[in-house]
Amino acid sequence: MIEIRPDHPPDAGLVQKLTEAWTSARAAGADAFVQVIQSDETWDAIEKRLEECRDVEKALVIGIGGSSLGTQSIYDSFSSTSAAEIFFLESADRHRWDLLRNLGGDWRDRHIVIVSKSGNTLETLTWVEKLAYIDQSWIKPEQCTVIASPGEGELQSWAKTAGLPCLWIPADLGGRFSVLSAVGMFPAGLMGLSRFEFREGARWALTRLDLAAQLAAVTVRSWERGEMVTHHWTYSEALRSFGQWWQQLWAESLAKKVTRSGGPAPAVSTPLPCLGPRDQHSLLQLVIEGQTPKHVFLTRVREVESQGESFEGRLFAQMPFYQKAISLGSVLGAEAQAFERALLDNRIPVTAIELDGLNERTFGALFMLWQMTIALLGEHLNINAYNQPGVEFGKKHADKILRQ
Repeated sequence: MIEIRPDHPPDAGLVQKLTEAWTSARAAGADAFVQVIQSDETWDAIEKRLEECRDVEKALVIGIGGSSLGTQSIYDSFSSTSAAEIFFLESADRHRWDLLRNLGGDWRDRHIVIVSKSGNTLETLTWVEKLAYIDQSWIKPEQCTVIASPGEGELQSWAKTAGLPCLWIPADLGGRFSVLSAVGMFPAGLMGLSRFEFREGARWALTRLDLAAQLAAVTVRSWERGEMVTHHWTYSEALRSFGQWWQQLWAESLAKKVTRSGGPAPAVSTPLPCLGPRDQHSLLQLVIEGQTPKHVFLTRVREVESQGESFEGRLFAQMPFYQKAISLGSVLGAEAQAFERALLDNRIPVTAIELDGLNERTFGALFMLWQMTIALLGEHLNINAYNQPGVEFGKKHADKILRQ
């Protein structure tokens, strides 16, 4: 399903050390995203709510960060076959409101999914206020689902008063680790996707601790070489938003000032998601000739590179496909291979991640695999990989400014 192929294979001793760290990683916080896969109660609640929301043709997903990015990556991959058209409201930006109003069809005849783990997310509650202010009929109990953690947040209290159905995020499950909970799986159900397959893919990844340990070991050795930028190039338009999800998972989990012991935390690299081959026409120059040491994860999809109707090149005599049978997938695959060879020629470390195909099972495995990898890296660094104190600074300032 997923194959890891580093050009600098890590030594077996480090891989073994990281494998053994899984027990302590689960005790430190990783158990939360493992338990959500194993909890029948969680998945039964999602299925029950989906039964009550049959034949949804349009949906608004209101959330930001971990409450939205995973769902967006799923929709990017399956939008062409999705049973429902999904529109995302994240930042409190007038541009998004104008886009929503200009969409064809009646977007009031839709399902609204409101996602906020704490129930106090500024941007999310701003959108709820906006919709309710324009017309209370935007938000009806039969056409709305709230997804939050049990608690006394503003969203939870309002949902209770308004009689809105709720699906719960486990209290110990961080937002950026929540895509395989109701946060991502309820919208996936509205899209007509198989929750069972996502779950089975995640379960498969849990049996492949060796792959997560290998990814973590590659990263540790990269940091030891001083590579302070980590690129993640995904070679499929369907993975456009997946890189954004990966970036948040990496940045919020690994960048910390202090260790759990109270000492200075080690420096970690800046994550940079890139989309190939689009960014070969922009960032590749910086990757090849820029002075900052970097490491590249390269994710390719064999099925995507082998798909597509063949056609003959007839118009452009100078092109390499002139008078040859080509397909869209063959061109994409050639560019991915060329990118990897260019990195190797210039001695830039690259770790290839190859997927058999893009389906629910693969996505479940990919989400879980990276969550496991980040958990292992958190243990290696001796940090709390499940909080985000730096993010809270910005939230406090925004709250103060608005109150003034």
